[in-house]
Amino acid sequence: MLKKLISSVFTKLLFIIVCSAVLLNITVYGIFNNYVETSETSIDRHRVYYIQYLRDEIGYPPDMEKAEALSERTGITIIYDSPDESWTVKKHDGRFPEKKLHYRKIDENLTLGELHGYQMAKINEGSAKLTFMFWPLPGEMERLRMYGWYIIGAVSLLMGAVYMLIRHILKPVNSLSAAIREVKKENYEYKINRCGSDELAHLCNMFDSLTSEISRSIKYKDKLLTGISHELRTPLTSLRIAAEMVKDEYLRSDMTEDIKQMDTLINILMEGARLKHGALKKTHTDINSLTGDLCTQYGEKTGRVIFTPHPYPIELSVDTKAVEHAVRNLIDNALKYSEESEEPVRADTGVLNGFAFIKVTDKGIGIPADELPYITEPFYRTDISRSKKTGGYGIGLDICKQIAEAHGGRLEISSVLHKGTEACLFLPVEQQTAIHSVTDFKDYEKH
Repeated sequence: MLKKLISSVFTKLLFIIVCSAVLLNITVYGIFNNYVETSETSIDRHRVYYIQYLRDEIGYPPDMEKAEALSERTGITIIYDSPDESWTVKKHDGRFPEKKLHYRKIDENLTLGELHGYQMAKINEGSAKLTFMFWPLPGEMERLRMYGWYIIGAVSLLMGAVYMLIRHILKPVNSLSAAIREVKKENYEYKINRCGSDELAHLCNMFDSLTSEISRSIKYKDKLLTGISHELRTPLTSLRIAAEMVKDEYLRSDMTEDIKQMDTLINILMEGARLKHGALKKTHTDINSLTGDLCTQYGEKTGRVIFTPHPYPIELSVDTKAVEHAVRNLIDNALKYSEESEEPVRADTGVLNGFAFIKVTDKGIGIPADELPYITEPFYRTDISRSKKTGGYGIGLDICKQIAEAHGGRLEISSVLHKGTEACLFLPVEQQTAIHSVTDFKDYEKH
C-alpha cells in the first residue's frame, strides 16, 4: 500500500508542489532577510536612540544600582563585563535564545539582534561589554505558539485541498487505467464518457473512439469469418462430390485431404462463432470419464498418452462437445510438438481453488518465452510450428480459450523452450456438484 502511494502520480505532483512552495518561501525569506540585515530603516535609528538612552540612564561606567532600577522598571536584563567588574541584572528566569537571534551590526561598537519578540543590543566600550536583553511581553510567546499551530493547521488544510484538487483534475488517469484493464479483458464496449475540454478529457474521448473502432473491426471480422465459413459449405460439398469422381487415385486422395482440411477449418470457425454468442448446451458430465475416454482413444492410436485421473468423479455442468473439442486440441498439440521426444504425453484431472482442471503436459519442443503471451490469439503461430509437418491453422488454442471463458473458466499455458509445455484448462466447480462418496467439498478439493 505504501509503495503504491509513493509511486502514485498524485503523490508525486503533491510532492512537487510542496517542494516548490518550500523553495519559494526559502528564497523569499532569504531575500527579505538579506534586505533587513543590510538596509537601514527609520525604526533602526530609533532603536539606536533608545539604546543610547538606556546607556545614558545607567551612567558611564554603568552603575549597578541604576541598572537594577532600570531593569525593575522596564524588565530588561542588563549584563556588564569588564576587566574590573562583572555583573548581571536579570529579572527573568527563562532561557534567552541568544544564539538563534538574527544579528545586524550597526557600527563597530553596536550590534542589534532579534527573533520572535526577543531582542538584544551589544555595546563594545574598549575592553568592556554592555548587553541589553529585551524579553517578550507576557503572553506574547503563547500567542506566537498559538499562531504557529494556526499556520500548521492552515497549511495542512491547504495541502489537503491541493491534493484533492490534483486528484480531481487527474481523475481521468484512473478512468483510463480502468478502461485499459477492461480492454485487456476484451471488453471493447467499455466507455469512459469523460466530459470537459481539457487535454485529459480529450485523451479519454480519443480512447473511447479508439475502442469503438476496435469493437467495430472485431465484429466485422467475426461476421466476415462466420459468413465466409457458412457460404463455403455449399461449394465445399460440390468439390467433395467432384473429387470422388476423379479417376486418378493419387490426385483424388490429395484433393480429398485438402477438402477435409478446409472442412475442419470451417468447423473450427463455426465453433468459435457459436461460443462467442454464448450458445452452450450444458449437461452434467464427469470430467474424469470424458478425459479418460479421449486419452484411451489416443493411447490406442499412438501409445503415447498416459492419463492420471482425480481419485473422485468430477461432475460439472458443461457443454460436453465443446470441452471435448478443447481437450482434443490440447492433446493433439502435445502429440504434434513432442513427436521427437521419447517421453509420453500426460493428462491429469483435479480440483484447485474452486476450479476443476484438465492438464496436458508434454516434453516437446516448447514455446519461446517472447511468443508465449500471443499463442492464444487467432491465427497466430510460433516460428517453430510453421511447417507442413505440424500443420494447424493457429486458431485451436484461441478456441480452447473461448471454450474455457464461455464456461467462466480460463486457459493457462506455461512452457520452456526445448523442454516442454503444460496446458491447463480450468472450469468452475459448483459446490452443489455431485461428489459421490465425498460429502465435504473442502475435503474433496484437498485430494
